[in-house]
Amino acid sequence: MFPSTGWQAYLKNGEPLNDYRSSDITVGWGWYTDTGYASAMLKSNLPQGPVSGVWSFKVDLAPGAGGIPVTHHVVLLDANFHAGIPGTVLNEGSGEWSGTITLDTRTLANGLHRLILRTDADAPVGSTSSGVLVIPFTVQNP
Repeated sequence: MFPSTGWQAYLKNGEPLNDYRSSDITVGWGWYTDTGYASAMLKSNLPQGPVSGVWSFKVDLAPGAGGIPVTHHVVLLDANFHAGIPGTVLNEGSGEWSGTITLDTRTLANGLHRLILRTDADAPVGSTSSGVLVIPFTVQNP
């Protein structure tokens, strides 16, 4: 298993702006022999500061380049698998999924939180290729 991430960056070089993509993305990929890539992608800007009120963001949980079909996807809030904390499920299902999630941060305590995106692809040989992306963010409501 080879995990990797992709981060969009902007370079100020005096040349005219010529975007490769129509929107910002941040992605966590998992690659496994004979399964290709599983991709967990945030298709919205990363929070640049504290989040408050209602926060909506787009995700794409799908196969990546050469990837086999996705068998499961999940979006979690504040999970900590090492400590046995499952977190709050914001979206979960079989297969791939792409859409917008709306989170009312006023229901959360002020402070640090984590958004977890995960895409699983079950290989016929019995292994699972997973794309995982963890996005830390801070909530600061009045």
